[in-house]
Amino acid sequence: MKSPRLWLLVLCLFGFVAPLRAQTLVPATKEVGGGTAVYVIDINTPGAWTTASDQAWVTVAPEAGMGGGQVEVTVAANATGSARTATLTIAGATHGLTQAAAGGGGNTLWAVGDNFNAQLGFAPWLIFPAQVANGVTATAAGGYFTAYIKPDGSLWMAGYNSNGQLGDGTTTMRPTPVQVATGVASVATGGGHTLFVKTDGTLWAMGINESGQLGDGTTTTRTTPVQVATGVTAVAAGVRHSLFLKTDGSLWMAGADNTAVTRKWPERIATGVAKVMAGSGSYSSFYVRTDGSLWALGPNASGQLGDGTTTTRTAPVQVATGVSAAAAGMNFSLIRKTDGTLWAMGDNANGQLGDGTTINRLSPVQVTTGVALIAAGATN
Repeated sequence: MKSPRLWLLVLCLFGFVAPLRAQTLVPATKEVGGGTAVYVIDINTPGAWTTASDQAWVTVAPEAGMGGGQVEVTVAANATGSARTATLTIAGATHGLTQAAAGGGGNTLWAVGDNFNAQLGFAPWLIFPAQVANGVTATAAGGYFTAYIKPDGSLWMAGYNSNGQLGDGTTTMRPTPVQVATGVASVATGGGHTLFVKTDGTLWAMGINESGQLGDGTTTTRTTPVQVATGVTAVAAGVRHSLFLKTDGSLWMAGADNTAVTRKWPERIATGVAKVMAGSGSYSSFYVRTDGSLWALGPNASGQLGDGTTTTRTAPVQVATGVSAAAAGMNFSLIRKTDGTLWAMGDNANGQLGDGTTINRLSPVQVTTGVALIAAGATN
């Protein structure tokens, strides 16, 4: 008598064992703009598969495969004058595609890079840009998660969610964007928390709250948005702290900026403020006053505050004048002046300041001219 293990081996060899689970496609649906679009679908269960499209204006490659894999979808520009739909059949599962009319749908959002936590809004890694969403007015990138706002004011989130930073009432990672709020005007993302301002001026927060960064007077993690303040016009978020600007020009901070100060309730730190800036990977905070002067506070070990020292600042210090914007990286910072010149300070081990050296700069150094926009990453 053959053993059960032997019979199982024989059945496997002759192909008589049925698949353990059905194929799954991520994402299951997609919306793209009216122009040419390219995106990726992940097939995350094993088995042989083929692809098919019910519309000639959509092509899928590769057309066949074995095991888990990915397919690239190419959508031709829409010249029909109206929105259109297509259904793709991949590995026996269906994927729904909607394309806006030419010139419709607003801005398209594209993403590229590391995607281990699905922060790009779909499953695969990307070395080339792929479209994430259609009709996007604003976006923010946090610690392995992403947020964006659509023209109708809806807020969508994707990616890592272990602390409820997506605000969907769960701690489940989301490879496909989920809608979490309506009537949203702006959004900011920190290391593990999210802030958004509604069109009525109310400020809402969700996610990790170990340092009081949500500003609700507790250190309780929130998986759904909690209201924090009213009369808010702008917001910014760092790794473990939050900043918001009110209609009267006052600037408020909550959480910990890696100094000795922790705030569970928002605390006013400045008045006469026009703009506020921070970075999701930074503990530094910057703001521009109505007179164009730039002020900073927070850790300063690499000179990232630009005040000529490496002294941590628990109270704001003035750094520069004639400033229109600033951006905070991990341990370095960028300044754009009103004349379009770009200035940089702080850690420069990887040449991130762009001044042709790897020397840390404790005061701002001019890098280039004719700059319209600035942004800072961890080390670039």
